[in-house]
Amino acid sequence: MLYQPELLPPTRHPGDHRGVEGFRRDPESRAAGRRCSRSQRALLAAAILPLSTAYSVSEATGHEASLDDSFQEARFFYVTYGLVVALGAAIVLVPGIPLIGVLFFTQVVNAVLLLPLLVVMIRIARDREVMGDYRNGPVGQTLAYAAAALVGLSLVALAAASFF
Repeated sequence: MLYQPELLPPTRHPGDHRGVEGFRRDPESRAAGRRCSRSQRALLAAAILPLSTAYSVSEATGHEASLDDSFQEARFFYVTYGLVVALGAAIVLVPGIPLIGVLFFTQVVNAVLLLPLLVVMIRIARDREVMGDYRNGPVGQTLAYAAAALVGLSLVALAAASFF
């Protein structure tokens, strides 16, 4: 059998017009595409972030659930999801609140909470009872602690930059 790539179907996405002669988007459609994709990204984030929080809180408290479950089956999950969405909306709708400042604050909180979470994950990854044959070896453990140390140094630098 001979290999003839010209007989294979194209592997590009149908919306990918790069390299197609004569194809030009007018400025209006280009701007509409950018606006649409930004709003789509915002809507996706507005749905996904509260969902991931609701999943995490539900599993951490022993109330495993999913979107496939009805409200009666997964009341805790859906209430958590609604509360997270309402809390986010309430924070954003506070009059005069600097939204960029809120974004920076949430990222600082994420960084501060990351360090203890990393340490717990590193300890779990080293535990033979939990991980069995897949536990971290000495090299993996060293790299994991190096990553945690880098996060810790970044937090120290953040604190120094904030207070001095």
